[in-house]
Amino acid sequence: MLQRCVTMRTNITKYYKKINCAKYINSRQYETVVSEEEPQFPLAYSIMFYKDVCQFERFLQAFWRPSNFYCIHIDNDATPQIIYNVKEIAKCFRNVFTASRIIDVEWGTPSLLEADLICMEDLVRMNPFWLYFLNVNAHEFPLKTNLEIVRILKILNGGNSIQCYSKFHNPLFHYRANFDLPPIPLDPWFGEFHIVACRGFAEYIINSFPGQIIARWSLQEFHHSDELLYTSLNNNPHLGVPGAYSGEVEGNKFSPFFHRFKQWKFEPCPFGAFECTPCESGRLIRNLCIMGVRDLKRLTDIRNPALIVNKIYWNIEPHAFDCLEAWLHNRVQEEKIAYTLHVSNKNSVNYSFYASLDVVEKHVPCFPFQQIRPPGTHW
Repeated sequence: MLQRCVTMRTNITKYYKKINCAKYINSRQYETVVSEEEPQFPLAYSIMFYKDVCQFERFLQAFWRPSNFYCIHIDNDATPQIIYNVKEIAKCFRNVFTASRIIDVEWGTPSLLEADLICMEDLVRMNPFWLYFLNVNAHEFPLKTNLEIVRILKILNGGNSIQCYSKFHNPLFHYRANFDLPPIPLDPWFGEFHIVACRGFAEYIINSFPGQIIARWSLQEFHHSDELLYTSLNNNPHLGVPGAYSGEVEGNKFSPFFHRFKQWKFEPCPFGAFECTPCESGRLIRNLCIMGVRDLKRLTDIRNPALIVNKIYWNIEPHAFDCLEAWLHNRVQEEKIAYTLHVSNKNSVNYSFYASLDVVEKHVPCFPFQQIRPPGTHW
């Protein structure tokens, strides 16, 4: 497996000049055969991408399944060659497409949220059957197989996993003095931009009038406005947003949120961690730990509840990326054997952990919202 990674890194660009899709999919070992459960519970991924086609391709190979749907927002600042390469890869899959509109994305600004909303709307319009929405970027990697993710999200039973930091009391803290008040009564909350949300949550934003005006309000120009919309919608259950958390938010950071493993410089424990250890790699980007070889032990520990790890770069920590890729590949193969033989997988995750989360019981029921805003209307 490690040799496959090294060979792919060296020769990856040869595929993009004149790609033979059948040969490419076979040589890269995309998982074209899945369990009976997975097509019955399709997922939708919004992918933010800027550069490094090699990492993107390896990211896609790890996440891709024929039953899911994938929208790629390529930053408008990306080079023409990068845009061409990604589109060539996407052409090989019926369920992978680039966003209908691309914009310049800058970290910590409303553009990040706007790009995500573009893909969210494209996914809602494209297919009426997917059941959960996940937003990711190409510097992340799955810590669970697709079948495991499906089973975990089934347990949520329509609830969302959206991290909440704090209530938004003082707009000056986020560098804007003339912050507009919410257009409808709600408590603004700040939290993680990366979410796992039921389909109804996405449809509420895209199709309902309250969802649209709250989304436009959250696209104001102030620092980290991208962290406002999803958390505010998820922690105001009186709005009736599908999947929204109806439990006690104050002082309860972990319970509704488990899906990301990310470690901040100023946090004693990573979000989604089962134990508290420092950033073993010692490398940081925007105060977030870049995962390295010495972090692999906790990333691959079966007790780790997180679905996805944030901040792993093959060009910075290549051995860590190679090993994590090989580990996931082996887990998928073990899972396929166990599923085929109808035997239990000794390395299976502890699903009782997810069933014990209070978000399973404490959430607004997830139900669909019919289309109100006409397609093609920009945010």
